[in-house]
Amino acid sequence: MTCRRSVAGWLTVVFIAGQLAILAVKELREQGSYLLQQIGLLGYAPNLIAALTLPALVMAVLVKRNGLPDDSYSWARLWRWQPAIAVALLLTLGALLGWEFLQPWRPNRSFDRQDIWATLAGTGAWLPFLFLARHCTRTPAAIVREQQTP
Repeated sequence: MTCRRSVAGWLTVVFIAGQLAILAVKELREQGSYLLQQIGLLGYAPNLIAALTLPALVMAVLVKRNGLPDDSYSWARLWRWQPAIAVALLLTLGALLGWEFLQPWRPNRSFDRQDIWATLAGTGAWLPFLFLARHCTRTPAAIVREQQTP
């Protein structure tokens, strides 16, 4: 068992790693990298990475705000906290899609359908991840129940 502070901290680390990856991709794009020409993914990678990592930040905030920082808290409990997961995914999806739809009215920005698909793919990638996380953090009692059910 770990504490809320630890779980929120690791979720924040995931978010920061994603932001560093976005900065690296943007730097490659600005430099006109040969890698950029070879891998079309770099054009919409910032949206994909943001959609993959922003839910972690939202989850970290929710974990920290609901209870005392040193309360015991388990990863198994986090992956089964459905309201928080729904809020994190919907907030991320709404914010990134809203930002993309505002692009035509922003100077030096343009609307791109690939960014929409990257945002949807990044957010959708959380679903198999959540399934895997729930499976890997099952309690022994849950495993016994699964084995007893015909």
